[in-house]
Amino acid sequence: MLKHALVMTSPYLDRPLVPLAVALPRMLENIETELTGRELEATEDGRLRQRAELIRGLLATSPIT
Repeated sequence: MLKHALVMTSPYLDRPLVPLAVALPRMLENIETELTGRELEATEDGRLRQRAELIRGLLATSPIT
């Protein structure tokens, strides 16, 4: 029997879950805005471009049924 209840807190637990079909396009839009909106260091630019390409690939694949 537990004497103390374990309390776990996280800001992510309070947010509703968003389906990937909704979240991925939003993420891609944010990345593309960041890429065009300001001057980036080469490493950050490359990282964001790689992330955008990954999301584009995830969006292009058909769901498994």
